[in-house]
Amino acid sequence: MPSFIPAVSDRFGFWCHARIGSQGSDSADLFQFCICTPAWLISERLCGNLANASFGRNLILVFSYDFNEIVELVGSYAQSCEGDTWDEIATKLARVGEWEFDDYKHYSPQNR
Repeated sequence: MPSFIPAVSDRFGFWCHARIGSQGSDSADLFQFCICTPAWLISERLCGNLANASFGRNLILVFSYDFNEIVELVGSYAQSCEGDTWDEIATKLARVGEWEFDDYKHYSPQNR
């Protein structure tokens, strides 16, 4: 993504993955975001790809492309998330990005 340059600087939309984990840990979970401009949302609406009323979950809205600004935004939010366990922190991160373990249920024989 650092080398990505949108063809139209004020009208683009793409999905991006971020690996986020606990500080000091080698492991991380994936979170997915749609990064787009207001003009792209309007063009998607006009093409019929977006309903008149839509939720904005997993959406990072930008007015121009700046990789460092996007990384700073996600990193800043991640740093602000606190919890006693990684699951508590990741659940807070999942409020803004789609977590790979959203709706995951641990297997147990009683859940068959």
